[in-house]
Amino acid sequence: MQTKEVLRKSYLEKKRLFLEQNNKAQLDTLIADRLVKVVPNNSSVTWGSYKSLPREADPFGVTLKTHTHWAYPCIQGDILKYYIPTKDQWIKNAHNIEEPNPRSSEYVDLSNLSGVLVPAIAFNRMGYRLGWGKAFYDKTLKSFKGIKIGIAYSVQLMEEPFPQDSHDIPVDIIVTEKDVIVINERK
Repeated sequence: MQTKEVLRKSYLEKKRLFLEQNNKAQLDTLIADRLVKVVPNNSSVTWGSYKSLPREADPFGVTLKTHTHWAYPCIQGDILKYYIPTKDQWIKNAHNIEEPNPRSSEYVDLSNLSGVLVPAIAFNRMGYRLGWGKAFYDKTLKSFKGIKIGIAYSVQLMEEPFPQDSHDIPVDIIVTEKDVIVINERK
């Protein structure tokens, strides 16, 4: 079994090559179209999303296609806290990731989110994610009761096993440009 670090490098390279051969905007639109069928179109609920990195699957399209309220994570210590940004109040954190400015955005407690969209370098078919190794999402979502949806391109689905740590938290659903994979059916 390969180490997580070796797998990170391998899947980042696979994704880079995949994006060189495909139109990222079209792929992201296909993901958003699939997400619309999974995320409730309801103005009385709030979901967590994320601002994607340049080569990351971008769920932004679903935020434009639903009436759902969207909150975005800010790294605070070793966990994520969610905020609804006001008037495009975005700042870059120490990892060069855009996040809402907590001073001018509305805080949303994790327990008030119906679900969370989760990025990854790769996912296996049991819903476990291979992230950047800081475990921000795992630590944040360990007691989360809502739906966790992994967002990725199809090339990021792993067939081979990878080492799992005791703190690793699986997602319930994975959405790619090709599939919606339900791992944990929720009623």
